[in-house]
Amino acid sequence: MRVLHLNYSDLFGGAAISVFRLNKALKQINDLESNIKVSEKISSDKNIIGPKSSVHIALNILKKRFSFQIKKLLKIKGKYYKGLDSCSLAILPTKIKKEIKNLNPDILHLHWINNEMISIKDIGEINVPKIWTFADMWPFCGAEHYTFENRFEAGYFKNNKPINQKGFDLNKWVWERKKKNWKNKFQIVCISNWLSDMAKKSALFKDFDIQTIPCCIDCEEWKPIEKYLAKKILGIDEKSKVLFFSASNGTDDYRKGFDIVKEIIKDKFYKENNITLFVLGKISKKDLEEISLNVKVKNLDNFYYGNSLILRLIYSSSDVFLIPSRLEAFGQTVIEAGACETPAIGFANTGVADTIEHRKTGYLAKYLDYNDFSNGIKWTLNEVLSQNDIGKIARLRVKEKFSYEVVSNQYYELYKKLKNNN
Repeated sequence: MRVLHLNYSDLFGGAAISVFRLNKALKQINDLESNIKVSEKISSDKNIIGPKSSVHIALNILKKRFSFQIKKLLKIKGKYYKGLDSCSLAILPTKIKKEIKNLNPDILHLHWINNEMISIKDIGEINVPKIWTFADMWPFCGAEHYTFENRFEAGYFKNNKPINQKGFDLNKWVWERKKKNWKNKFQIVCISNWLSDMAKKSALFKDFDIQTIPCCIDCEEWKPIEKYLAKKILGIDEKSKVLFFSASNGTDDYRKGFDIVKEIIKDKFYKENNITLFVLGKISKKDLEEISLNVKVKNLDNFYYGNSLILRLIYSSSDVFLIPSRLEAFGQTVIEAGACETPAIGFANTGVADTIEHRKTGYLAKYLDYNDFSNGIKWTLNEVLSQNDIGKIARLRVKEKFSYEVVSNQYYELYKKLKNNN
């Protein structure tokens, strides 16, 4: 059985990492051939099919930039982001249907296919049995990848357009194109129960078969390093209690909740207890100055994303991993931390709830309750410093629920079912 995965990139972004890991896991199944097709190829992996020529590469870049300029022209700005990359149009025609036909897969597996990799119309016209793993809210929303609005439940109409959104209703326009072109049902997988619940409520997919299969991780590659050694290598005070925050888009990403961390650490507890805050991702000078008043800060920019050895050192040196996301589809960073025996703290009512067992592998705070999140940090630090087994239990749960073997077998059974039904 031949499975072809479609994802915009092979390395950049959470979805790319997820697809790369899944492809590697699926290759351990003997009667399954799994390959990835991308528009942006960075790695040298032969199993990843990138653009055929420099012309194709240039064309992909131009399509991405053209889409960006359209959004800029329409003055569509993400409500919860700084920048314009929080919405996608999927409007430009492509030759991807012909390319898929030439590769002749038994199953087409879509993942994060934005940045004009494939149009909404093309998705609907592909006749190969297909499965789509949702990595965010875009498939069932309008143009937005994440939203606090509930227009996706009823549909996008003039009478439910938010009053703070002026001008052309881009989200309504994109949603209507999805509704028009996606009449034929296909298999949907969401990476968390939270995301599945959202998809099941949506006007577009409420009658589709929707299953939940999590992201996976190689627990042989991702394993802990002795804490004292990790701290020594990274130049961290051995006696300091280390908190770790990560955001690939930097601390300005409102969805990821760094502003919540800033507010929490004003509590004198953090200033009085020799706390070091590790921040992975770009941090503004203003944010750095503010948090440095209360805790020591060690910042690494995005250069280290994808480097498992460096990330293992960071996770292993940390006592607690913080993921205060307001909206989060899953949280691969939580299972990376757990594999390195580092407990995590996040909010309930997000995808993170699938990756943290409350007071067993970390702490699930009440949704957007800053005080409870802070209480979770204090409780988890106490567990770690008391040398309880919270970190070891976190790794055990990752192996039980998110290992390559467990997740790849779930997909394999779904592939077989899909092939037999077509």
